[in-house]
Amino acid sequence: MNKNISIAVVDDHKLFRKGISILLESKGYHISGQYENGKDFIERITADQLPLFVFTDLNMPEMDGYDLALWLAGHYPCIHVIGLCLNEDVDAIQRFLNNGAKGFLFKHADPNEFTIAVKTVLKNRKYFADFHY
Repeated sequence: MNKNISIAVVDDHKLFRKGISILLESKGYHISGQYENGKDFIERITADQLPLFVFTDLNMPEMDGYDLALWLAGHYPCIHVIGLCLNEDVDAIQRFLNNGAKGFLFKHADPNEFTIAVKTVLKNRKYFADFHY
């Protein structure tokens, strides 16, 4: 069932990008592509091969996750954007969600949380990682 769910991974750290892709593939998802920033993603995607999900880092050079989420909301609102962030900056996460994202995960999340996030968003709900204040 998960093989029908295609996911693109956008992160400027190659090791993290590849690791997330391997993790998601091990959960049965199809990885449609790996991109080093939002600009790279926009330049390389085609309308006939859009992913259902984009997991993106919030902070990247050239085009960050905030601008990518906003661009996708305007051009391909059918793509579910989930952010990946390192810290618990409420303002940054709120800005990301306001730009059209469907949820966020912390980069230190348990691997099973990725599947929970996908399933939650597929039910037309937003996914919010737990804060540890």
